[in-house]
Amino acid sequence: MKQITFHYDAMRTLHVHVMNWLRTQVTCVAVDFENNRIDGQVKQDVCGSSSFWAVTDDGNVYCGKKAWLMALWVTYDHRMTALRIAATDSLDRAMDVCYRLARA
Repeated sequence: MKQITFHYDAMRTLHVHVMNWLRTQVTCVAVDFENNRIDGQVKQDVCGSSSFWAVTDDGNVYCGKKAWLMALWVTYDHRMTALRIAATDSLDRAMDVCYRLARA
């Protein structure tokens, strides 16, 4: 993987905070962002009901909790945190960690 695109809902404060934080981070791969809200409506996503997802240049798709995990994994400073979360099967924590880091 050389590039990842995060698809987010610009009407959700959490998404905006985390995407703005990610823009300031040194990342291991190229990172792009795409607002998935067009004319006030959330566009159809590849993950069904998830409003946050990521797609890599090699075709992998990460939905919901796994996308939040990838948001940590792409950063140099927080990649090990992502690996620890994944190893302990605590994917629910990934979004919370991202939000706490974005607010710091």
